[in-house]
Amino acid sequence: MNFPTWHPLLPEFLLFTTGVLLSWGERKFMTPRAVWWAAMGMAVFALLLSLLAVSPQFWPHVGSVLDWELSHDLAARALRFFALFLGTLYVAMAYPEGRLTEPALGISGSLISLAGMGCVAAAQDVMVLLLGLELSLLPLYGNVLRGSDDRCRREAVVKLFLLGFVSCWCAAFGLSFLYGLTGTTRLLEIQAAMASGLEPGQMRLGLLALVLLFAGWGFRIGIVPFHFHLSDVFQGVSASSAGWLDFVAKLTGSIALLRVVVIALPAFSRWSWQLALALSVLSMIVSGLLAFQPGSPRRFLAHLSVHNGGVFCGGLAIALASSRGADVAAAVSHCWIFLLGYLLSSACVFAALQRLENGGFPLRHVEELQGMASARPGIAACATLGLLSMAGAPLLVGFWSKLHLLLGMLRVAWQPPLGDNPFTIHFLLLAAAMVFSSLLVWVGVLRVVLRMYEPVRATAKETNSSPWTWAAMAAPAILIVGMGIFPQAMAQRVDQAAQTDLIRIAQDLPTPDVEPGRTPVLPTVASRMESRTIP
Repeated sequence: MNFPTWHPLLPEFLLFTTGVLLSWGERKFMTPRAVWWAAMGMAVFALLLSLLAVSPQFWPHVGSVLDWELSHDLAARALRFFALFLGTLYVAMAYPEGRLTEPALGISGSLISLAGMGCVAAAQDVMVLLLGLELSLLPLYGNVLRGSDDRCRREAVVKLFLLGFVSCWCAAFGLSFLYGLTGTTRLLEIQAAMASGLEPGQMRLGLLALVLLFAGWGFRIGIVPFHFHLSDVFQGVSASSAGWLDFVAKLTGSIALLRVVVIALPAFSRWSWQLALALSVLSMIVSGLLAFQPGSPRRFLAHLSVHNGGVFCGGLAIALASSRGADVAAAVSHCWIFLLGYLLSSACVFAALQRLENGGFPLRHVEELQGMASARPGIAACATLGLLSMAGAPLLVGFWSKLHLLLGMLRVAWQPPLGDNPFTIHFLLLAAAMVFSSLLVWVGVLRVVLRMYEPVRATAKETNSSPWTWAAMAAPAILIVGMGIFPQAMAQRVDQAAQTDLIRIAQDLPTPDVEPGRTPVLPTVASRMESRTIP
């Protein structure tokens, strides 16, 4: 590990350093608005650096697709850019308007969390992955403290801390079992060691590790039965903090699951796809029933988060059940498209809620949305776009992302030979659960949207709002519509990232038959990477 290995993470290093300095400075001499300006300036600067890093010519000294600790392929660079882009919008969303009621420490902690997400996106080693996951999670406790109701805030902090600690323990133990089985912390070396054959006792330990990883990272993406904290946390914190929690947890948990379960553990795919499918069906059905009759807008968004976490788990099951490398890369691409669409839609809705909070109109029940379209047409329009996109409305990015996953489920279910296909019943059930739960979500979303457009005038106060908060709300709304109208441009770029050498190298290694008595020998990963260059 040397400087050329780590120097592409310069944006993350700058974010971490700035976040630490600001967390100290705001306690000593900096005003909340000065902290925000410093954080916003560094976030924009890091975003520009990351935009340059998407081009392979920007880092000419990195001579391979991946170093052993970090991956510098197109997928990692694109994920880091998207994380910084959306993180910059959330920082803009937290602009202190009027009388500040939230400590600025949450803003400085957001920069540290962004640095952790960059490490997760580039991680190719278990230790770097764990470092990034914890670096992205710990500042969330500071963001949760930015709520407005003391009792709800304390309850949210306790639940998030205790369940976050348990999930971290589960993931760390699962990864430690993988290290004990293989003797290495590098993901592709773990894959090669697993593919070389395991004894029955080792296989049972590997399955235990798989369950622990799903439990630990299932908490992050918010799937049933690891979702108990979401409703209370969303209810007890500010809108921007709830959106930040959803964004960080979903993105880092999804990256970890795809990198470890799909890329590093194809030897366990015969069990992992069943586990992912069961969690997906359970999450979609439970969240759909809860979202059918919306009460509190915050809790309704928590149910939508669980639903979309279940849909992502369905895409994970598609990738694990696919037999060819091209099919796996396509499934991974569809997962990224879905995640991108959901996080943009979520940011749009949470930005609209934050605008209402800044105007002195905190929402406690859906009934309070009556007449919002006539009192605040811009906020109502952005909230409507975000909600409809999460539900999968046509001509919006959410529709195409869900459609890709639904077609992927049907492709796996009907792949030849049809008579001997073990996936047919399971993936038809998964597709049916996705359609059924989406219909329930549609009903809940329409109830909320129609409530906003009822003729009764809302009592929201008109205030002079900052252009930064309007930009944080308008930017994802424009992207939702633009990607929905021109989905092919988005799909092509995501496909390019999913087809990088990191995915192809991993999926070119066939999944072995791990029954007793058979120990297939595969070529080492290092021998296959000697001549690889950055795409």
